[in-house]
Amino acid sequence: MKFKRIYRHLLFAAMALGLTACLKDDERFTTADIATHRIIELPATSQFRAVALPFEDRDTIISPITVNLAASEVASEDITVNLTTVNSKKVIDNYNNVNHSHVEILPSSLYTLQGTGLTVTIPKGSNTGKVNLQINAVDLDPSITYGLAFNITGVDKEGYVISGNLDTVLVTFGAKNDYDGAYSLEIRIDASDRPTVQTGVWGEWGGEVHLVTTSGSSVNLFDDWGFGQFIQPIITSTGGYSGFGQTNPRFTIDPATNKIISITNDAPVGTLNRRFEIDPEGPNYYDPAEKKIYASFIMTQTGFAPAKIKDVFTFVGPRP
Repeated sequence: MKFKRIYRHLLFAAMALGLTACLKDDERFTTADIATHRIIELPATSQFRAVALPFEDRDTIISPITVNLAASEVASEDITVNLTTVNSKKVIDNYNNVNHSHVEILPSSLYTLQGTGLTVTIPKGSNTGKVNLQINAVDLDPSITYGLAFNITGVDKEGYVISGNLDTVLVTFGAKNDYDGAYSLEIRIDASDRPTVQTGVWGEWGGEVHLVTTSGSSVNLFDDWGFGQFIQPIITSTGGYSGFGQTNPRFTIDPATNKIISITNDAPVGTLNRRFEIDPEGPNYYDPAEKKIYASFIMTQTGFAPAKIKDVFTFVGPRP
């Protein structure tokens, strides 16, 4: 149970700053510029956007980006703005390298552009136009964060300037159910024949864990703070941090009753033969008011007595 602590303290939203850090300062526009120019841009608040889709089998139309006219007045005419996603791989590769993330390009087979697609109209009397696309979250692999980079390529009218540093936006897409998110974790393990494990008392894990959507009502436990993998964390008998190898806890919740109805080990059956089953003594439920999940289960393993594990997850925010 050797443990390597891997620190990843950058906030997901803050990572987006890497998208604009390499832009030329002389291409930035000030408030005074807006008074004298008509600038076509993807607003600064949209330089990075994460779209979380409910894990439901239905077509959903979303507007992942907004094209903006930055000017002292609304548009006096219809303005057609052309965009492209051909630079997605380059932008995503750069983002992954800077932020040590694993965003993958959203395949074209998983979405359909609506209306005029990547040709966006800012109508007369307005300042904005939107790109709309249709997507079904059930078609997405919940373990993958997908991405598309949108880039402004042209405007059909003279007298408008494309922003030099607000012309690209990276949008990520992921399927998430109601239980998906970042959580703090308290652990109690009762296992008298495991001397290296802290037993019989509660301990707090050292950082965030993620509950990752694996179906409309199931989540798997991912340790985002220490191991950076799906695993059941533990507190050692000396107060340190470790984990049970060859484990990947999966919790299935009945949305009608908020009760956990199944706890299994999704890891392949390995040499340790570790298996999970729900502990009927509980508690096993989701508290939507407190946004807490109480999970109690039993781990069996060849050569050891069954270990009773209790995990209490407290929601701290959306999962990146």
